[in-house]
Amino acid sequence: MDSLKTIFDNGDYQLILDLTKGHEDVESLSYRLSALLSLMKIDEALDLLLSNRATLFKAKPLQTIRTNMELRFAFKQFDQAYEDAAFYEDLPYVSQEVEEELRGLKEKIRAAERATMFSQRKDEDEIIGIIRNPKTDFDLLAALNQLKKLDYGIYKSEIRAIASSKRIKDVRTFALLMLVGISDKDNLEFIDENGDVLSLVPALLEPPFSGEAYASFISKIHSYGKDPSFAVLLRDLADQYIIASYPKNVVVDEPKLLDALVYLASSYLGEQDKNCDDETKSLAAKIEHILQSNPPLRY
Repeated sequence: MDSLKTIFDNGDYQLILDLTKGHEDVESLSYRLSALLSLMKIDEALDLLLSNRATLFKAKPLQTIRTNMELRFAFKQFDQAYEDAAFYEDLPYVSQEVEEELRGLKEKIRAAERATMFSQRKDEDEIIGIIRNPKTDFDLLAALNQLKKLDYGIYKSEIRAIASSKRIKDVRTFALLMLVGISDKDNLEFIDENGDVLSLVPALLEPPFSGEAYASFISKIHSYGKDPSFAVLLRDLADQYIIASYPKNVVVDEPKLLDALVYLASSYLGEQDKNCDDETKSLAAKIEHILQSNPPLRY
């Protein structure tokens, strides 16, 4: 009998299914999964993957994660995709490549959610209609994201009104970043994460997650002396805090930021540093308060 590889390469996917039925070795599972995908039997493929996820992950971690996500996306099962991401994050360290994949997993899920939301494109008049009279913050954020794909500078007044409103900060920050993108030089009043009113000029702001200071800060996180999964947690907390605090540049303004994030991340893992100084503890408490007070609007 030919090998499973030869049979698969010849396109005889049904024979693969017949030969691998009831087999639990990784080679049989891998080819059976590939055959199901090739035959577009994606519901059976997902069942097979989830039932044998530990075995498949041990042999082919990256491929297992990516196939898992693609199948969830095919069924628009985004809540389950977040649960799957958490499952993989809790597994023991495998490699830096896998850690990098896991670090970007939640954003990939969010991107897939957005793509599904926007698969039925709205025309420009409909988008502006939603922006001017949104039913929910969710609808408004979705419409802004659609508008961003167009030449949106002509709607600067509508975007400015959202940025200076009292809506959820995620929405206001998104609108502010759109103004930064078109170098809006007009003064704008913006309510920060503490409820204080800032007077600013969008054109003079640096976008978050950019610049030398941020790059240097992230480099320090990646070189932190604990295991890679801890660095992933630090990066996630840092990015959440940076966007929650925008337009303040906390990377520059708070020199104890990394120490505070380490203290906060350690406390989440039940490993508090009793020798940590009061200034660091105070900043960690502030970070936690801001993250809890300004939760991101999930798509």
